[in-house]
Amino acid sequence: MRVYIGKYHNRIRWPLRVHDWYFNRRFGVDYDHCEKDYNIFDRALIKITDAAQDLINKYINNPWIDNLERKIKVRVDYYDVWSADHTLALIIHPVLLKLKEVKHGSPFVDNEDVPEHLRSIQVSERENKWDVDENYEARWNWVLDEMIWAFEQCTKEDNGEDQFYSGEVDLLFVKDEETGLSRVIDGPKSTFKIDSEGEKAHYARIKNGHRLFGKYYFGLWD
Repeated sequence: MRVYIGKYHNRIRWPLRVHDWYFNRRFGVDYDHCEKDYNIFDRALIKITDAAQDLINKYINNPWIDNLERKIKVRVDYYDVWSADHTLALIIHPVLLKLKEVKHGSPFVDNEDVPEHLRSIQVSERENKWDVDENYEARWNWVLDEMIWAFEQCTKEDNGEDQFYSGEVDLLFVKDEETGLSRVIDGPKSTFKIDSEGEKAHYARIKNGHRLFGKYYFGLWD
């Protein structure tokens, strides 16, 4: 497999950056609320930067940059689909890690998808109906962590199941006198054990992480 996905083409917006830099220095980040204190120079700067940005949008951003296509090249080889679940996990896992590192927002997460202590009914009353509760971001972080964990297990050749096996295998082949066929039984040195309940819980968590990935797929944005 060969994957190359180029960056997005950014619009030219240096007039707006000049505008923001100046007013942040002069009034702070909430400069929009200080309009009554603007002097002649402030208002002139607004007109100049707005006009400059309009010209850039009209002659550069709108007709040219907005129409530039993102460079995307993906080649899938035959061996990539021998275990496509493993191949995709190798890509999805690091993408989810990076998303959690750089994200600037969180989508809405249903209460039934998170533990009780993170559900919105467990937090204090909100002042306004449109306000998000104090666990809003924590719910998304929990969902992200579950997806990250699930796909990390799928990057392993055994899906992480080796941890549930212990002991040594000792097998004997004995002949069944009635059928004449051989069957396998544990030998005297066999100490092999499987933590079936642990393995079952492990795969249930992986399955839930994949379910969350599908449910919140359109919430995977920065």
